Amino acid sequence: MEWDFKASIKVDDPDTVALAQFLLASLTEKNLAVLQKPISIMLPIDGWRSKTIATLFSPVIVDRLTMLQKAIESGQCQSQTIPALNRQAQRHVVGAAMCELLNKGYRCRLLSLIQPDTVDA
Repeated sequence: MEWDFKASIKVDDPDTVALAQFLLASLTEKNLAVLQKPISIMLPIDGWRSKTIATLFSPVIVDRLTMLQKAIESGQCQSQTIPALNRQAQRHVVGAAMCELLNKGYRCRLLSLIQPDTVDA
């Protein structure tokens, strides 16, 4: 699938993937609660490679911006750059990278909540 979000970052860029991995690994209980129901409804319809699901991550990314910036600066997140995630298109690209990881079987708490037969990371 071609993700056609109009943004300066790319879904498959190593920094974008690093952001996506870090965000998936650090979702809070609040983040999980926000995502679980809508993704559970949309996933059987569209699968992980869905623009709709990718955009659902946007408010979670906004919620995690300060933590993400600190993680990048401290080296906890392997991204070499701090993107302008205050822009919606940029957040959608990171959401798409999160979807790509989940589509490939990336293990995280969100996946285990939505697909209970999946083991937590």
